[in-house]
Amino acid sequence: MIRNNIYMLYRGEEYRIGKYTKDTVNLISTNAVDEQNGFEHFSIDPNLYRKTISVAEIGDVFSIHTYAIYKGQKCSVEGEDTEHYFLRVEQRSIADKLNFDIRDRDDFVKTVAKQDVEKIFEEKKLKENYFK
Repeated sequence: MIRNNIYMLYRGEEYRIGKYTKDTVNLISTNAVDEQNGFEHFSIDPNLYRKTISVAEIGDVFSIHTYAIYKGQKCSVEGEDTEHYFLRVEQRSIADKLNFDIRDRDDFVKTVAKQDVEKIFEEKKLKENYFK
């Protein structure tokens, strides 16, 4: 699963953070089992569930971004289908070297076969004082 968003720990599990206020946070899940834990289906997407919690229940908050090593270069992974990864870089020199297409200024993209990617990994960074 490709993850590029802000997440938090809640009761030992990682959940994506949805909308929030100074008092509440919406947690987003794609796991139907979470319906048994107070999450409710909330979208036209049958795989999305939401639970609103108090900010007092907030655990560690962190960003998670998925990356790939493609032909020796680190690239952001924006998505995937069954056979491909959708990669992105911001450096023109890397884009030119790897034949990425320009999407916008300093924004280059390429669809590559999964077997052509050397490694997929996530980077997680703690976001201290995220709700303050």
